[in-house]
Amino acid sequence: MKTLVAFLLLTSTLLAEVSAVITGPTVARTGDLVVLSAKDAKGDNFSWIIPVSLQVMQCNADQDLGFASGTPGVYTFYLIAADKSAAIDHTSHTVTITGSGNLPDPPDEPGPTPALPLAELTKLSETLSSQANDDATAALIAKFIEQTAANIKAMCAANNCPTQTDAISAYQRTIGNALAQRPRGSQTNWVPWRKGTDEALRKLKIETLEQLEAVYLALGSGL
Repeated sequence: MKTLVAFLLLTSTLLAEVSAVITGPTVARTGDLVVLSAKDAKGDNFSWIIPVSLQVMQCNADQDLGFASGTPGVYTFYLIAADKSAAIDHTSHTVTITGSGNLPDPPDEPGPTPALPLAELTKLSETLSSQANDDATAALIAKFIEQTAANIKAMCAANNCPTQTDAISAYQRTIGNALAQRPRGSQTNWVPWRKGTDEALRKLKIETLEQLEAVYLALGSGL
């Protein structure tokens, strides 16, 4: 816990330079065009995580997106903002699509949802991996994490999403596969990284596959 607090303090200045902000409606009717914007966000790069079943249009260098749904439901979007120093911020925005009748009264404002500490995870991964002094394996772990994230997205696109437990196992297995490429006896160099990152992930309240993807990609960004 003391280690994680220390990294929170070390990265506080970075967080001030990057801000993930989504503006747009929270309620709309079926068939309405809904536009969500990241114009108030700060950073050099922006990445949206979009509900799998939804077709969207992105414009303005991926800062804005629009969609129209003919199916009532609750759709949650995530925005990841990053700068060139690898500082990262993350936020979410939920849009409720209702039927063609009158719009319901807006729900009571929920309490603030704690943001995932993506920047802290990236910094933790960077610091612990530097102790292994093994750039080749670090790059391989990052590559395998990205491939696993892509595989899970493909499964969800085919309406065959894994459970969160299975997805976690897939990420852990792919990390193990990358470490297995090292010569016998030298994998112990990566024990501090694996123990430290696993401990940090266990403290998080991860509820969706999108959040799981975001935290593992944040770890990969630090490698």
